[in-house]
Amino acid sequence: MAEPVPARDAATVLLLREGAGGLEVFLVRRNTVVDFMAGAHVFPGGKVDAADSDPGLVARLTGEREASTAAELYIAAIRETFEEAGVLLACELGADALDEARAALGQKDSFASILEKVNATLDARLLAPWTRWVTPEVSPKRFDARFFIAAAPAKQLARHDDHETTESTWIEPAQALEHVQRGEMMIAPATYKCLAVLATYRTVADAFAAARKDPPRIWCPVVRMEEGRRLIILSDDPQHPDRYAAMPGPSRMVFEGGRFVPA
Repeated sequence: MAEPVPARDAATVLLLREGAGGLEVFLVRRNTVVDFMAGAHVFPGGKVDAADSDPGLVARLTGEREASTAAELYIAAIRETFEEAGVLLACELGADALDEARAALGQKDSFASILEKVNATLDARLLAPWTRWVTPEVSPKRFDARFFIAAAPAKQLARHDDHETTESTWIEPAQALEHVQRGEMMIAPATYKCLAVLATYRTVADAFAAARKDPPRIWCPVVRMEEGRRLIILSDDPQHPDRYAAMPGPSRMVFEGGRFVPA
């Protein structure tokens, strides 16, 4: 049996806000021409780049961090949120500075040079590590993704980049799952489980309190074939080796009809 492909470090951000009916989360729809999760609704995020650990960039990260989460993971999370949602999680950033930073991003400037241009300091306190998902060993492309939650700055309008992502929406987690069940959205198992848990929180403060109560749990889905279908068994399923306590949402999903659905 071939050795599993190493999992690359990645960071994902659940951008949250208080909506008219309660907590809302920001989702973007991936372009149908990308090579990973094409057409799926996802949280902003991506792989950790080598530049994310640059000492000059790390020096721009201020605020208390969760001890076991490396600085480059915070930086990757903030960078991806800026690139895919146009939101920069920084200290006291004015509207003019944000516009200048977005313009520089459109010119493909590096993240480090953008921060230097607008003299921005990144604020780790605006994020909280929440959970962690590792792609199954059978997958040809694998990620060790750290999921953060972040409160959307009130004065920054989140938007998709119109390149890797073609649509975006603020939506209550339970409503998003209803869209998935009706076949109107495609999401990955990790996204489904995260939305199911988010749906149990009333406010952004509730979500942050839960994130800071316990260290992030590592989810390592197992894939097996059953009756010709690809079955994804999550860590809170009785048949998974981890046997976590049951969490909201399905404990197993199946890939059929081009999408993941609860099994």
